Amino acid sequence: MSDSDTLTARENWQTPEQHAAGLEFQRAHDTGKRKLCDFMQFWRFCADKACLRSRGCRGNPHTCFDVFWPQVPEEIQNDIRAMICEAAGRPEQAQSYRRAAEEIRPEIAAHENPAESGTPGPDAAPPHEAHMPRIRTL
Repeated sequence: MSDSDTLTARENWQTPEQHAAGLEFQRAHDTGKRKLCDFMQFWRFCADKACLRSRGCRGNPHTCFDVFWPQVPEEIQNDIRAMICEAAGRPEQAQSYRRAAEEIRPEIAAHENPAESGTPGPDAAPPHEAHMPRIRTL
């Protein structure tokens, strides 16, 4: 099944030209999504063995993207969005993504290095933890 199978049937209201334009748009969208999946190397974690063998996305890039994109840290997501906007000629939108990435960097640093920020990290033990005696069962 190819990625553009979702648009192969022409709707009753579509002219052949509209249908052809829709197919072309879908192919371009699929190609862009596949390139992004390859750039992010999602194929390393994909369950589809064809992707692993070819070291690139060979399945449905939308499914792969939907599974793995939420696992990418937000800071990196914003950087990638900014790169895409810059490549598309939208520098103002790219700048807003860069600012968003800069705003969350201190939060990420505080989470990764709790000793430097003065706030306890997620793995920090309470300061006065009572130790329970070891009990053996018979």
